[in-house]
Amino acid sequence: MIQPGQIYRAPDSTCRIRVTRYLPGHSHAAAENLSTGARRMVPVSALFESATRPSGEARSSGYILDGFKALEDPQAYGFRDHPDVEFLETVGTVFTPTIDDVTAQAEGVLIDVTEDLVLAVTGDRSRAVAAINAYWWGENGGENLLDDKTATESTFGRGLVQQHVVFTRGNRIDSSWGLRAVPPGTEGGRDVFWLPL
Repeated sequence: MIQPGQIYRAPDSTCRIRVTRYLPGHSHAAAENLSTGARRMVPVSALFESATRPSGEARSSGYILDGFKALEDPQAYGFRDHPDVEFLETVGTVFTPTIDDVTAQAEGVLIDVTEDLVLAVTGDRSRAVAAINAYWWGENGGENLLDDKTATESTFGRGLVQQHVVFTRGNRIDSSWGLRAVPPGTEGGRDVFWLPL
């Protein structure tokens, strides 16, 4: 079972990461690189307990469980650092967001920005990229997000994450609304893209 504090290594031992947050049932775990301190989301499908496959072959990809080291300050790894885990809530009244609920609208797409993520309310990856681009360059000339005003999906790398969610009210202590991951086809559900900053 995946849990905060677990340390995983790449099969060639070139990289070691530590899980900082994980909510059971989610597709990604938040992790930090133990060498650089960089934080990112790792697909749970890439985290393994054994260095060998069921066939007996050695694993050549993903991360292999390599130990445990408790987090020194668990509060340092809150939802604003890893939105996939804590930004997605499980209770609240479902609603449809409007421009009054978010930071801005760009290229016809609702955009919400916190100190650690930018969220685009659209199921179209290209529209999400265009909206994030337009908003960011309009606000601060692209500083600290993109190098090029005409950036494409490849500029974002694998950081742009798509999820199907419902927007909910009344479930957050520090905010007026939150998100809850739901299966496709759920009433009130919609696709969003978010990018950790």
